[in-house]
Amino acid sequence: MFRTRTLPLSKAIRALAVELQDLLAKENRDNLAAQVPSLEIVDRCRCGDDFCAAFYTQPQTHGPYGPSHECIELEPIEGMLILEVIDPAIAYAEILYRNEFGLLCSACCCSLESNAKFPT
Repeated sequence: MFRTRTLPLSKAIRALAVELQDLLAKENRDNLAAQVPSLEIVDRCRCGDDFCAAFYTQPQTHGPYGPSHECIELEPIEGMLILEVIDPAIAYAEILYRNEFGLLCSACCCSLESNAKFPT
């Protein structure tokens, strides 16, 4: 399902946006770090795992990402943070084993589905 509503990551989960931008800068990925302030949460991962806080920043593709796909594993202090980058835009952020972000991500995405206001 394609959504017309999105949530700005930097407003919805500010701590994650700051961490993501810092980690990308440390990896000399300045072009990707520059994207973080404008990233929008489009949808969440629907795997159902309680340790997953992954979300899409572009509509989900149904099939292979294609030749311009790059998977970038960052090194946060806690948990795992993996980005899927396409044409070189961040398309998906996989955040694993970070409970504080999982709860916020779920709340934010539920607000997308219900048109409610998201937590700040």
